[in-house]
Amino acid sequence: MAQKTDLRIIKTERAIRETFIELMYEDGFENIKIQQILDGALINRSTFYAHYQDKYDLRNRIEEDLLEGLAERARSSFSAKDAGSTFNEESIRNYLSNMLEYLNENRELVSYLFGPDGDPAFAQKLGNKTHEVWSSEDLLPHLNLPENYVFAGLSGMVSGILTEWARSGFKEEKSGVIDVLYSLLTGISKVIIR
Repeated sequence: MAQKTDLRIIKTERAIRETFIELMYEDGFENIKIQQILDGALINRSTFYAHYQDKYDLRNRIEEDLLEGLAERARSSFSAKDAGSTFNEESIRNYLSNMLEYLNENRELVSYLFGPDGDPAFAQKLGNKTHEVWSSEDLLPHLNLPENYVFAGLSGMVSGILTEWARSGFKEEKSGVIDVLYSLLTGISKVIIR
């Protein structure tokens, strides 16, 4: 019986999130009413509030799930490497490829979050999550410059590139975006990484 309950919860969560993302595109986040989510997800008000406090909580949890998925991909990129060889061409391209593949898999949400009506704080959240991963993978000792400036600069640059990729509707091939990011990161890495 527990599995049926879990399956219902999963289906409800999926319906709420899919409806919410559709509504963000159609109406913009600020214009979404809870009733629209209820109608689209075919749930009642008490079911919604059993899962989320409000639409801000819903958006934050969707973003957290996206960022945690991205962090898992990043950790798997680094886990096979030892810290001393992490910054070679192959490992950086592998890391970037994994990140962009995940973002491309979630392109609808990513394009909204990086778009003009998205969450202005999302780029900062992405930078914070990246910093968290680098810290957990013990990559910070390889930095030549203060980490707060490194991650502020990197998150701004990467967010800008991802924003442009999202605005273009992900038309650029992933490999092209990897080349751009790789070129920028390798140039910068000579300054910031020992």
